[in-house]
Amino acid sequence: MVNGKRKEKRNKCKKERRTLIKNIKDYQVFDDSTFTKKDIETDGETKRFVLNFNPGQILPAHKHLNTQLFLTVIEGSGRLFHGLENYTISEQDIIHCSGDETISIENNKKEQLSIYVIITSN
Repeated sequence: MVNGKRKEKRNKCKKERRTLIKNIKDYQVFDDSTFTKKDIETDGETKRFVLNFNPGQILPAHKHLNTQLFLTVIEGSGRLFHGLENYTISEQDIIHCSGDETISIENNKKEQLSIYVIITSN
């Protein structure tokens, strides 16, 4: 306190801190011919986006070297292939895996599948 008044703390960080609120439904856009990737935001070494799959659509096998992947199944269910393993995934599942292993996703069900993804550097 200075002269009976509280001193306001100032953020000395160069980067502005902010609150970002977006509705996930705005990124749930489907295409009959292929899966879609709808970018939400890229901030430095972190990327956020939504993958959307109609029944039968597949994200081809690929890697994201030197990264960590965080996936949340928003809607639907399907298969996640990671390295030599495969998993059934469904709504409300939270997945954390290394981007150094091959990853692929398949919507092998009859309903649409949406997955919120965060990729961050190691």
